[in-house]
Amino acid sequence: MTAKKIEVSKIDTTIVTLSSKLLKFGLDDNQGIKTLKFGVELRAGIPVNLMLFKGQEYLSEDNALPKLILDKKQKKALNIAIFDRGVQRKQNFVDFHKAGIYFISRLSTQKVKVIKRLPLAEKQTTTLTILSDQIIRFASNENLKPEDVETEFRLVIGKNNHTKQKIYFLTNVDFLSAVEITELYKSRWEIETFFKFIKQQLNFSHLLSRNENGIKVVMYLTMITAILLTLYKQLNNIMGWTVAKIKFLDELYVWARDEWNIRLLPVASLSVAAKANSS
Repeated sequence: MTAKKIEVSKIDTTIVTLSSKLLKFGLDDNQGIKTLKFGVELRAGIPVNLMLFKGQEYLSEDNALPKLILDKKQKKALNIAIFDRGVQRKQNFVDFHKAGIYFISRLSTQKVKVIKRLPLAEKQTTTLTILSDQIIRFASNENLKPEDVETEFRLVIGKNNHTKQKIYFLTNVDFLSAVEITELYKSRWEIETFFKFIKQQLNFSHLLSRNENGIKVVMYLTMITAILLTLYKQLNNIMGWTVAKIKFLDELYVWARDEWNIRLLPVASLSVAAKANSS
């Protein structure tokens, strides 16, 4: 099974809010404010899937994130979706499992029944101490389909070395160690920095259009720009987004100037000279 290529996706949503006087659509979260919710899937640091959520039901992550997670998966790869604890509905986890999608998330409120305890080969990461690795079922059958109540998952429990807080990682991945699972979840922070980048550096929090088509155009143009900058950042081994943006714009300016001087300026000069001679 592990001979297949593993596709790891970081999936999350971000919110842009505007006065309700400016928008005729959106989610009603606070009085006088319209909420626009955007879902993004990152794969290898590149946005490969994005959605604009419009229905009021998508205020809940339990409705929004599964729509992205279950959409357009690689059929020739093992898909591992990494998402935060906004998803807590038990049936969602079962649906991911039944769809052949591996996931790593965090569990907060659900009670579980331990079926089996797994041995720990390693117990330490740079930030966590692994306390246990278990096969579990949900203790309550509430809101689960009758045929799904026996579905088993894996629960890795770790303790933050700094805060001493216990963290519960829920997954159906059975081919990675407990340490590898927690480290993969840690990499989810990449999508948080991505959202910060597109809002602060690409002005995605300031929408130029107020209608749906215009907002989608801005959304896609922002993601195209983000893809170009991500590839530039990776090819040049640049760590920060701000530095990558500045260097990319500097190189683009130099390239445009050189192209003008080499290719376009001589043509423009000839055209001016020809017009002068004809007059």
